[in-house]
Amino acid sequence: MRSLRPLGRPLVIKFDDHFIEEGVPVKGGALMVFRRIFSSTMRPGDGFVIDKDGQVLEVYAERQAISEFEKELWKRFWDLANDEKLARERGVRAIHGDAPYMRLEPDRVYEICLRSTGEVIITPGTRMAPPQTNP
Repeated sequence: MRSLRPLGRPLVIKFDDHFIEEGVPVKGGALMVFRRIFSSTMRPGDGFVIDKDGQVLEVYAERQAISEFEKELWKRFWDLANDEKLARERGVRAIHGDAPYMRLEPDRVYEICLRSTGEVIITPGTRMAPPQTNP
């Protein structure tokens, strides 16, 4: 059995700790988006697109309407990442890409979780039932 190490290049925004401790809306946790996912045998540019630039992120559709503040963070992501003063003015502690990966096994569903502190966790979920064959 051959398993590949899928890789993702999520963008992560982490806010100052006091916002997390106080549970401030939006800033009381971290934000993350996976733009694409790819394996160790492919070029990142050939990976599968998950969220497209300039579109409202699907993950937010389940939660609530994305705020103007969040739209600005994603729109100016790299400006904020390269300007510490600008980021600090918005309560951002860290803003960068991340590179989590895991060797996946076939027929298993994995869960990707973002902790309020910005830590990305990948955990093995349930095994999928093998397809039934007719005798």
